[in-house]
Amino acid sequence: MGERLLSPGISFGFRNQVRVLIVAVGIVAAIVLLGWIFSVEPMKRIAPGLTSMNPATAICLELCCFTLWAIKDGRRTGFRGLAAVLAPAIVLYVGLAKLVDLSLGTSLCPDSLLFASQLNYGQAFPSRMAPNAAACFVLLAVALSVQGRPWWPRFLHPQWLVTPIMCLSLAGILGYAYDTSGFYAVKNYIPMALHTAICFMLLAVAIILSRPGEGYMRLIPRDSPGARSYAMLLPACVILPALVGGLVLYGSDQGWLQGRGTGTAIVAVLTILGMTLLAFLNSVLLNRAERIRRTGELRLRELVAELDQRNRELEQEILERKHAEERAAHQATHDSLTALPNRMLFLEHLENAIARAMRHGDAFALLYIDIDHFKPVNDRYGHQAGDEVLKELARRLEATVRKVDTVARLGGDEFAAIMDAPVLEQAALRLAERLSAAVRQPYRLSLPGLAQPFEVMVGMSVGIALFPGHADGLDDLVRAADSAMYRAKLIGKSHGRSPNIEIAAVRSQA
Repeated sequence: MGERLLSPGISFGFRNQVRVLIVAVGIVAAIVLLGWIFSVEPMKRIAPGLTSMNPATAICLELCCFTLWAIKDGRRTGFRGLAAVLAPAIVLYVGLAKLVDLSLGTSLCPDSLLFASQLNYGQAFPSRMAPNAAACFVLLAVALSVQGRPWWPRFLHPQWLVTPIMCLSLAGILGYAYDTSGFYAVKNYIPMALHTAICFMLLAVAIILSRPGEGYMRLIPRDSPGARSYAMLLPACVILPALVGGLVLYGSDQGWLQGRGTGTAIVAVLTILGMTLLAFLNSVLLNRAERIRRTGELRLRELVAELDQRNRELEQEILERKHAEERAAHQATHDSLTALPNRMLFLEHLENAIARAMRHGDAFALLYIDIDHFKPVNDRYGHQAGDEVLKELARRLEATVRKVDTVARLGGDEFAAIMDAPVLEQAALRLAERLSAAVRQPYRLSLPGLAQPFEVMVGMSVGIALFPGHADGLDDLVRAADSAMYRAKLIGKSHGRSPNIEIAAVRSQA
């Protein structure tokens, strides 16, 4: 969740931390202001013996907290948007004015007007904010003003602007810890108070955490070995040298360390040992992460191989299912013996032919075919021989017609052909003659149980009907072709005519 951002505000992972930091700084600044208002000295210093926080400093800290709260969700509209502009502007003015006052001796900063009588302690600059605090306010004001601004240069991201604040405040905290005033005071000016340095540190951290997906923080991906290593090393790098230095300084004050360079040597040795230990722990962490990564890659390869194998199996299953569906569809519309279209598909093609002829004003021919002398083949040689004859006959019919034409088996020894438009009567007669000639050719059969192949011969009777000349619709056209076929069969039997071809009678124009 650390990388999921509000749009474009504080990330879910750090939102509560930023709120806690803002509230902590606001409470400290409010306590200091109340101390000045009611002249309660411990509230100004927070702890006895420390330097008091300047009242102007407390007010500027409150303004910074308010600004950071106002822009926490990225919106700069309405009252909060106006406040987010004015508050940093006031802080920027106070910081710049104070730096100018300290450099030129002017009185541009209004801090001298706040509690002037209480601030007059006989110091060289009785009511002056610390210069390092003024510099921190300038950087804070700029960082808050440009937070989330698309026009601001990326190389001057607010995270980079508050980094010097963290360094100055950390130096002040270490100065108080080591009792070294040079870390928190500039010449003879008023020194930065300890709680001021702590507040600056908290505000700088809050600004960094408010947008962890930007600036240099985006280079540290959450939930990664690098992030865990960074989280372990960074606090150690900050705390370890300070802790070791403080212990050595305390030992020197107690007289435990002798010699000029003893303390420095101890600091160096302990720091080297501590950093070495941290480097070892970091190496262990990264090696463990590398082993986990390699194990994950190996498992991923195995899963990819399994998935690839499963995909091939699924593709094969899909292909087989597709072929099965195609076979089922083919079997539903085609004759199982001859593979020609069956009656259902034939009627569908016939309907399409009628629709095309009516749309374009053309004519097409329907040929009804009945096989002659086929029953004796079945009776003498069996159904297997009859099936072989039908399959070869179907192949001849299909090879004789054009590719645009349709040949179908209607059942038993009945066939039909659709000669697609445009067609004239003479063309239909010529096609019927070619079909009859192809069918009358001998059929050479080889059957199990017979030593020698043998030949059989069959004929065909054809009835021709043209649309629209011989019929008005599908049923009429089928009846006309069927009737013509039966006339051809009767005439052929009585007169021995070959080929047996008849054309349907022209329909009456009633």
